[in-house]
Amino acid sequence: MSTETELTNPYSPSVATGTLDSNVAMHREYPGIGRAMYVIGGFAVGLVQNLIGEGVAAGDNAEIAGVAALVVTLVAAIAQLVLAYHRLINIGSNGWWCLGMIVPLLNLFIVIRCLICPAGYADHKTLDTAGKVMTGIAILLVVLVVGLVVFVGMSA
Repeated sequence: MSTETELTNPYSPSVATGTLDSNVAMHREYPGIGRAMYVIGGFAVGLVQNLIGEGVAAGDNAEIAGVAALVVTLVAAIAQLVLAYHRLINIGSNGWWCLGMIVPLLNLFIVIRCLICPAGYADHKTLDTAGKVMTGIAILLVVLVVGLVVFVGMSA
């Protein structure tokens, strides 16, 4: 009776490199809210803000309406910051970047990142199909806006 010994190559990697880490990172659960809830939440905050604003504006006292509109706007802004905080956590970024929503032009970068990046993007740096489609739409919108500005500038 002979015993077979299995010969293995000591120089071969035990796991295929470059695939396991990225696959595990892409399918890991991340805290926070996803893209859909970010969009739905932002829409809901805007809708409630407009409905309350319409109700306040319909009142007779202009001074009270102005103060109430300011309070509603501040509450809506804080709600948008909270949504951005939780979405940035889901992306894998630091949640404090939500304060960048106050800074002009930086807020565009943060909103686009919240809309396009999938969960855990900071770890795996890979866009999914929905992210690629939304990137194309965002680029198209930027081109249209720049073209409109140029067209209006040339016609004036």
